[in-house]
This record gives sequence, structure tokens and C-alpha cells, in this order.
Amino acid sequence: MMCGSCKHTHHPLANKDAIQVPNEKYVDYMKPYLQNGYLVRMVPKGNSMLPTLKNGEEVVTLKHAENVRPGDIVLALTSYGHYVIHRVVSVNGQRVTLKGDHNKSTETALIADVLATLVDKEPYHSEGSEKRGLSLDGTTKFKANPQYRIDTVDTLAWMVDTIHKKVDMHKAVVFNETALLVWNTVAKSGFTIYDMANCLTNYYEVDDSTALNDCRRLLVEWRDCGLVVGAGK
Repeated sequence: MMCGSCKHTHHPLANKDAIQVPNEKYVDYMKPYLQNGYLVRMVPKGNSMLPTLKNGEEVVTLKHAENVRPGDIVLALTSYGHYVIHRVVSVNGQRVTLKGDHNKSTETALIADVLATLVDKEPYHSEGSEKRGLSLDGTTKFKANPQYRIDTVDTLAWMVDTIHKKVDMHKAVVFNETALLVWNTVAKSGFTIYDMANCLTNYYEVDDSTALNDCRRLLVEWRDCGLVVGAGK
């Protein structure tokens, strides 16, 4: 593997299990997609909507809120200053009353602060099982999945489905400086795990074994969430 004359600090390639995003920041990421007509899919947490929504067990699909009506399940910023996915009990002028199906109390929100309406839900399950069949032995070539583009925000990247105009927020991929460098270097054409490792050793002061292990973890994440697909041998 080639070594460059200028080396930089190598940041370990984090995995998606490390993602911790406050609710407010998470919704801020969602807003531009909703406002531009994208469907946004996410996994809601909490027990306030039992039995309609079970904690972490469903993927819900949200769309930009229009003509909010009683009975709708919506994502809204309440007058208490926190975001909820609750059902609309009533609409009175520019204010709505909300209630979790499992809650005894209600809360209110302005119509302008109702961001999205729930339009579908499905069971959440571990996805990408068929992609795990793609070998990481170094001979298999991968390429960027043409169905997706990635939008990077801070150290995260959202997989945006440009064909169906939707974004799966629960499939966020960690893209720190190191991971983004690798992606921008190799994703334009077919690549192997060794191409990824070469990218690291060319740019960072890192040994071959560490580079290969880091890239293996990163490639597993890309493969399993569908960001990359097989490109043959």
C-alpha cells in the first residue's frame, strides 16, 4: 500500500449503533424533506400511543401536514415545547388539541406547529438480510446504490430514495470525516474493501491491519442498510 508524504489524524470509523440524536435535532433534520414533499419514515419511541404504536416496533411514514382533522395522528411541537406523535382530538381555529391513545391528559399545539401527518405504518424488522450475502473477502466489488443519494448533516448521512421520493430517517449512517473521505474516493466506481483501506493508508497515519478492520466495519454498515450493492468481481 502506498504512503503519502502528508499524513492526518485517523478517526475510527464509527458505526450506527453509536447514533444519539436529541428529538429536537432529529426533527430539524426531517423538516426540509417534509417541506419539499418527501415521505419520511422513522421508528417512534415511547408508550404514549399504545396500542396503536408500540415502542420501537413500527416504522411510520409521515408526510407534510395539510388540512389537519380530528382523528389524524400527527407529529407536532406542543405548547410545552416538546415534539410528540399523538392523535388530534379537536381543531379550534389555529390551535389543535392532541392526546396519546394511552394517555389520560391532553396537550395543545398551534396548527403552524403540526409538521406532519402519519399516513402508514409497518412492522419494524432488521432489514438488509439479503445484502449480508455479499462477501467481504476482498474480491467482491461494490458500488453506490443508484437508488439513493446521501445528504450529509453534521456527522450523519441520510439515505434519500430519489426514485420514490422518501427518506428513511431510521437508516442514518454515521459519516465522520474519515468515512466521508472514503466514500467520496471510492463510491464513484466499483470498489473492493482493499480500495477502501488503500484510501485510508494513503491519507492517514494508520497501519494496514487497522485500516482493513475499520473499512470492514464500515462496509458492513453500508451493505446492510443498502447504501451499496454488489458490482460483480
